[in-house]
Amino acid sequence: MPGFSDLGQRNGDAHWRYDLDYFDVERWQAAWRKFNHAHGLDGGESSHWNWPAKVLHIGLGGDFLVAGFVDEANDRCHGLMKLIFPKESRLVPGRATAYVDYLEIAPWNRWGSPAHVEHPGLGTAFMRQAARISRDLGFEGRLTLCSLPQSEMFYRRKISMIASGCGDGDDHMLTYFELEASAAERFIEEFE
Repeated sequence: MPGFSDLGQRNGDAHWRYDLDYFDVERWQAAWRKFNHAHGLDGGESSHWNWPAKVLHIGLGGDFLVAGFVDEANDRCHGLMKLIFPKESRLVPGRATAYVDYLEIAPWNRWGSPAHVEHPGLGTAFMRQAARISRDLGFEGRLTLCSLPQSEMFYRRKISMIASGCGDGDDHMLTYFELEASAAERFIEEFE
């Protein structure tokens, strides 16, 4: 996959991976849940997400990908993201975006984790990687997403996304955000 985040193609033993397997993702998500249980954490608003099912859909075709930041040597996944493309921009009708359908960081990499954070800034790195993929697809780095309430400030302040109403369908209770092309270029260039 073209373009790598500010973490680089490799960071220690971890690297970006796009050929995710159902059984690997199932094992990694079980490790996340085990960590949460061991530390008395509820897993947050994303704890009900079924990542193995999201990876399983890759074999059915469609315009999307699932990316992971994975440490193969230690069989650890530090985060997962699902992108759907193209999705029409609300801010610039007729222009395409990549839609961040899901983004979740392993509990040991979240701010406030009871463990040592192994890869600080991983949420930002995933968003930067998504903007690069959007740019490589010809969408000028534009991104859209519906944010869980716990992440809204992150998207507003750290990523400079613009709130644009509420989501559609099942996401109608969530805030819809968009990263414009000019903001995406600045965001990407910070680490290139």
